[in-house]
Order: sequence, then structure tokens, then C-alpha cells
Amino acid sequence: MSQHPYSALTPDLILDAIEAQGYLCDGRLTVLNSYDTPNV
Repeated sequence: MSQHPYSALTPDLILDAIEAQGYLCDGRLTVLNSYDTPNV
């Protein structure tokens, strides 16, 4: 059985990807379950 593709996603990888797009991160992440939607 192979690993799920999302198993490679780590907080550091996500923050690095966001910063690569020019956004500044302060290191905080908000974990949402699959039923939550962001307030826009």
C-alpha cells in the first residue's frame, strides 16, 4: 500500500509555499476540519 499524497504536507512545507508566493507568514496555522469553510 502506498502513502496518501497528503502525508507529505507538513506545516513547514505549506508556510514555505505561501512565502514563495510573496506573502509574509508569522508561523501560525489554523487547522480546519473538512466541514469548515473560511469566512470571506
